[in-house]
Amino acid sequence: MKKKIGRGALVAASMLAFAACAAEPRLGVGMECLDRDLWDHVPALPHLKELGIKRVRLQSGWARTEKVKGEYDFAWLDKIVDDLSAIGVEPWMCVSYGNPLYAAPRLKPVVVAPQHPGQVNHE
Repeated sequence: MKKKIGRGALVAASMLAFAACAAEPRLGVGMECLDRDLWDHVPALPHLKELGIKRVRLQSGWARTEKVKGEYDFAWLDKIVDDLSAIGVEPWMCVSYGNPLYAAPRLKPVVVAPQHPGQVNHE
C-alpha cells in the first residue's frame, strides 16, 4: 500500500534539504537567463546571503556581450559579479551558448522530387 505525502510535507522537506545543502560550501545555485535579460538579479541577493549560498553559476552571455562584431561590453556582467562578490558569493562562469552574429546562414530548402510536393531537403 502506497502512502500519499501531502504537498506541504514535500515543500517542507525540500526547504529543509535545501537549507541543509546551502550551508555546504560546495553547493550553489544557477542564475540562468541573466544573459538574455529575462530577470533582475538584485532582488535575489538578500535571499542568497540569508540562505548562505556560496557559489552562483552564471551564463557568460556572449550574445549580450558582443552585439556588434568585435565590440565587447562586459558592464552588465561586471555588475552582477561585483554584486555577488559584495555579499560573499563566488561567481562561476558557464562559457556556453552561441552568438547569432556568428551563426551559419540559413539553409535554403530544395525540393527533393517535383512529383512529391511538400517534401524538401536542405542544402
